[in-house]
Amino acid sequence: MFIKIPEVTPSIMEWKQLKIKADKIKSSLTDLECKSFFDIAKDVETVVEIGSSNGKSTVCLSSAKTVYAIDPHEGGTYDNFIENTKDIENIKLIRKRAELVDWNKPIGLLFIDLGNPESPLIGELLIKYKPFLQNGSIIGISNVAPSFRAILNGKPLVSSYWQRNNAYKI
Repeated sequence: MFIKIPEVTPSIMEWKQLKIKADKIKSSLTDLECKSFFDIAKDVETVVEIGSSNGKSTVCLSSAKTVYAIDPHEGGTYDNFIENTKDIENIKLIRKRAELVDWNKPIGLLFIDLGNPESPLIGELLIKYKPFLQNGSIIGISNVAPSFRAILNGKPLVSSYWQRNNAYKI
């Protein structure tokens, strides 16, 4: 009797290695979200992540060719971020406030996680980085959509702040 052993592709192996690393990082990011980040980013040349905290989402996005993590790390997360991402060569930290970064490269995926989904800064950042988005670029903003249960109970997909200000239309 012969058993066919499934081929292990580099991306499967890479995911398993990254998951082990990601599982050790303190974050509210779920395994499903982390795997989704990995899958979305693997076909992307350049990821810009604004707000990287301890680096779990950064690690999950590192299947992209290059991940630029923009965060001033003013809240004491710098040492954790460095420790959690030290072995991943394609992660580049820009330790500045995102609105002060002089950006000039095309962006394939822009992920904004400021911790407050109603921050007016999100709209400002979308406007600032919009000229660098390519045709087909992906934009992700953390915590702007309510939970599935809230949607079933009639809560809108876009928070009241974004609705009032039409800020979600760029």
